[in-house]
Amino acid sequence: MPDSAPLPAPTAPLHPVELPLRAPSEEHRLRTLLQQAPACMASLAGPDYMVTVTNELFRQLFGERQLIGLPLREALPELVGQPFFDLLNEAYRTGEPCYGYEAGAYASATYAGLNRPIHFNFIGQPARDPLGRVTGVLLFAYNVSAHVRSRQLAEADDRPPATAHQLAIANEELAIANEELSVSYEELDASNHHLAVTNQELATANERLRTSNLSIQQQSQELHKSHLAVRKLNQQLEARVAERTGQLQTALHDIEHANTALLLSNQQLTRTNQDLDSFVYASSHDLKQPVNNLAGLIAELRRSVTFADPAEEQLLLPLIHDALRQLSTNIDDLAALGQAQQVALAPPEPVDLQALVLDVLQTLEPQVRATRARITTDFSARPVLFYPRASLRTILLNLLSNAFKYTNPARPSRVHCSLWLENDQPVLWVKDNGLGFDAARYGAELFQLFRRFHTHTEGTGVGLYLVNRLVQVQGGHLAVESQVGEGATFRVHFGRV
Repeated sequence: MPDSAPLPAPTAPLHPVELPLRAPSEEHRLRTLLQQAPACMASLAGPDYMVTVTNELFRQLFGERQLIGLPLREALPELVGQPFFDLLNEAYRTGEPCYGYEAGAYASATYAGLNRPIHFNFIGQPARDPLGRVTGVLLFAYNVSAHVRSRQLAEADDRPPATAHQLAIANEELAIANEELSVSYEELDASNHHLAVTNQELATANERLRTSNLSIQQQSQELHKSHLAVRKLNQQLEARVAERTGQLQTALHDIEHANTALLLSNQQLTRTNQDLDSFVYASSHDLKQPVNNLAGLIAELRRSVTFADPAEEQLLLPLIHDALRQLSTNIDDLAALGQAQQVALAPPEPVDLQALVLDVLQTLEPQVRATRARITTDFSARPVLFYPRASLRTILLNLLSNAFKYTNPARPSRVHCSLWLENDQPVLWVKDNGLGFDAARYGAELFQLFRRFHTHTEGTGVGLYLVNRLVQVQGGHLAVESQVGEGATFRVHFGRV
């Protein structure tokens, strides 16, 4: 009966394997090698030998139980108490490979579920990190249970033919397995060589990374200093903003007080103006009847009184008549001023400009006829204007009346009345070729009450003041262009109507 041959030990120890920092491609190659190897292989990490990687043969060896993620003592408790763990501990401590031959495991759930022991040869190869420190053990095992059983049978039965034949077959299978395991050792040795090169590259990369980290740390320190400086500047800025905010709040408080005082003043001024308008209107109304009575008395005196000196009569009576007429005119103008407030508060309505001008010209027919004036109009831009009718009539009446009143006797009167849009806002033009005046010199005084620049015609200087006031009440303004002897152009800017 032939003797059984144990699995030969490798001729040289395997190179250290550095698992924690291997390159992804080498790690994939190692995992593939482990899965395809004909031997049972497993990767154990740390002093507790945590199972991290196994191949299919290793899992089959121990009945497909849960191994990954468990310490080896918990995953394979049947190995506890045997020299197996002592050998692993020695390899982990010294960094030298350990070897085991025909190690036995006795449990009821081993070797594909058969209730019998298994035997295996194994090698424990220490795994190292780039600094050379042992981080775990790579375990390579080969199931020699059939070989052990054949030998045991041969020893027990003096090598019967059948048993010797079985032992020969087992030895042949064991030799083939040894050859395959040797090939796996060679491949693993090549893989370890690649891993060593990779580890060297990783060490170089780690050194570059350390240098980069030092630079980043210096930059971080500089950034921290900058952050402190920025925070200090922010605190200063916040203090200045708080100071300016306090000043602004004080200013706003003062403005609110000023606005309140201005509002009260405006309200008081509005009441004063209203009282003044009411007083002017009432006074003019109350004075008109005495003046009419005075005119009647003077007319009666002219019929009943005889002057001793006819020359005195011819001098005094015209003076008295002109004074009464001027007084009556002033009272009428004051009454018009008093009515301006009520007229300005009238609600706006659509006004046909062409029809309104014809109505005003009919009122001024005597002046038109006396000056032989020719009037032209153009309201095509906006024929109808939304405005208080009474105010607009008063504006046109005074502007056209002035155009006829201050006609240049050297030429026929020409008056043009039109409406244009400027920035989508209506502007009324009244242009004449009359006497004109020095607008650059007297323009600021033009709209003052009782201000006149021509004294050869009748008037009180109230008309333009009244026009300007009516326009301003509605949010507009009045402008004028004129030169002496060149006529005048009045522009009424109505605002948004």
